[in-house]
Amino acid sequence: AAHNSNLCLKVMWTRRRKKNFAFIVFDSPEDFAIVTSYNSSIVVRGATLILRQSKKATENYFEVFATNIPQHVTEDALKTAIRDRYGVLFEGMKVKFVFENVSPTTEEELQARKHQLQVLVAKYATKGKYNVNIAAPHEKAVDFWGFVNFQDPDEGHRALRGLEWEQIGTNQLTVKPLLSSKFRYSSQVYAVTKSAVTDTLGQMQQRYGKEKISVSTTFDKQNNTFINIKSENVKIYVAACKTLSSVTQQEVIECNTQHHRQFILSKNIAQFVKDVQQETSTYIRTDLSLMV
Repeated sequence: AAHNSNLCLKVMWTRRRKKNFAFIVFDSPEDFAIVTSYNSSIVVRGATLILRQSKKATENYFEVFATNIPQHVTEDALKTAIRDRYGVLFEGMKVKFVFENVSPTTEEELQARKHQLQVLVAKYATKGKYNVNIAAPHEKAVDFWGFVNFQDPDEGHRALRGLEWEQIGTNQLTVKPLLSSKFRYSSQVYAVTKSAVTDTLGQMQQRYGKEKISVSTTFDKQNNTFINIKSENVKIYVAACKTLSSVTQQEVIECNTQHHRQFILSKNIAQFVKDVQQETSTYIRTDLSLMV
């Protein structure tokens, strides 16, 4: 399978705004007791938040209610402030923001958002040297997600710096560079390796989570199949590419009939070669030991 990498930017902006309160759940009663004993305020990114014991809190459920939360306060910022103020471990608490209800996004609205993003990208990149896609959000999605792929990495870096200062409507854009790779398979290769590739992709998303790795499949007019991998996490990205590459290492097998002139098989399916020989009465000239 042919493999190439390019620069991709992930662009996000608010779809559902946070309400001005949140709930913080603690793993231990000791941490909960420390925070609620103060029953006071805490400053997060310039905003003063009020913390008090939640009405849902019990002797086995340790929940705090936080109010006066502005839009720019993130989950990590709130957890960091609590950790620094009260000495609570970062991993020992969960933050649950409450978001406004919005109507499902229609196809017309989605295309309008895509056009708005295209207009902004055009300020920093050459037309025809990038493409913009926007993901259809599910009903409860908090943000819109757009992806911009650049042919020229220099233009991508310029767009990264510029888009960070842009807005769609009243919503500030958040821009992150994505590590991106594309694996190309001919129709013959993908027919043989599809099952192994599909299983591998499913295992990767289950292991790492769809939030940390994006996997998609596309096709072109020549019936080539493209597996696209994107991630913000370097370790996950490298591991995913290595895993997919190991599954799709190819062997070219020459056969002595015109109908089976060439087989391209993954290394781990030596049994398939034997099945082909048996079912088609074709002798395949290859060292099967190399395919194990």
